[in-house]
Amino acid sequence: MGEDDRCRDEQGAPALDAHPKGADLVLNKVSGAPGFWIGNVIVMAGMPSIMQAMLDEVVTKLKSGVRMLSETVRADAREGDIGMQLGEIAKANPEVAIGSYPFFDPQHGANMNVVLRARDPQKLALAKRAVEDMLERVRRAQSRRKQGFESPRERQQYQ
Repeated sequence: MGEDDRCRDEQGAPALDAHPKGADLVLNKVSGAPGFWIGNVIVMAGMPSIMQAMLDEVVTKLKSGVRMLSETVRADAREGDIGMQLGEIAKANPEVAIGSYPFFDPQHGANMNVVLRARDPQKLALAKRAVEDMLERVRRAQSRRKQGFESPRERQQYQ
C-alpha cells in the first residue's frame, strides 16, 4: 500500500488511523485504533485481546459455507511404516484430505499424527476408521516382529 492510498487529515498529512480509501473501518472497543476491511481482507490489531474484540465486531458479517470437519489420529508409528497404506486409504477416500505430520516424542522417539479433513461427517468417519484399522494391523505386525513370531506370509497379511 502506497502512502497516496491512505486517508488524510485536514492538512493533507496521513491520518493516524490511516487505512486505504474505500475500506470499511472495524471498530476497536479495547484501544480505539480501528482496523479496516477492504475486499476479502480484514486488518486487525495483533494483540490477542484487541484482535478478539475486533473479530467479534465482524464475525456476523463473514460469509460461511459448509463447515470443514477435522479428526486427528496419533499414529504411534513412523511415516515410513505407514506411508504406502495411508496412500491407499487416501485413494479410496477422495473426498477426505489426509495429511501426515511427523513429530518427535521424547519418550517414544519418531512419531506422527494423521489428520483427516472433510465436509461430510460420514465420509470422514469412514476414512478415520480405515486409518485406525490400518494402524492396528501395523502395530500388531510390529509387535509380532519384535517377539519373533512373524513369518513372511503373516507380514503380508498385516500390510
